[in-house]
Amino acid sequence: MNFRKFGKYICTVALAAVMSVTTMGAVTISDVSNSHWAYSAITDLADRGIMVLTSNGQFYPNQTMSYFEVADVIAKASGYVDVDIATNITDTFKAQVKKNYENQKATLASYAAKYSTWNKAYDQQIAYLLGRGYMTKSDLDKFITKTAQGETKNTVTKEQLAVYIVRLLEREKTATSTYKTTTFKDDSQLTAAYKPYVEYLKTVGIINPDSAGKANGTM
Repeated sequence: MNFRKFGKYICTVALAAVMSVTTMGAVTISDVSNSHWAYSAITDLADRGIMVLTSNGQFYPNQTMSYFEVADVIAKASGYVDVDIATNITDTFKAQVKKNYENQKATLASYAAKYSTWNKAYDQQIAYLLGRGYMTKSDLDKFITKTAQGETKNTVTKEQLAVYIVRLLEREKTATSTYKTTTFKDDSQLTAAYKPYVEYLKTVGIINPDSAGKANGTM
């Protein structure tokens, strides 16, 4: 069976494995108020081991996230587990994940050779996303910017994150064929390539404008 088409079966089985391994009861977050609009979402992600709190229960809600960190979250949210330690996974799923990683190793090695700050700790998660089609090889060029002054790990903006959410929903073709612009007040400030994704997520209620009608996609 093609890894890309292993689909809902992989996601269901692997997510169940994540929950069986990491769920230890409701977490307590020390730096996010329980009245915060995203509190329930944050606790859900932490409960399922998709995002990990510090030993002091800190989430750091205002920190930016690198492409490596976002890849880790998206992979876990879409079913990735470390098949060498996870329980309650099938031999078929384990074989699929391992085979896919072998298929992606050469690509990942080329980026590790290109960038001295490439974080190999996330290679398994990135390989999973490449195999599922949630990331493409061209996305890997966005992880790090290299200049004469050195290398910088890039942070992910809201409009860039919109692309991955649409791919997770398997609606990329719908979004790109239907929308070319957005109805947000700051449409002119959004990157043209990301506009179809941002607008699609608005139509399904995942992205909402702020009080001024803006998407703030470059944040």
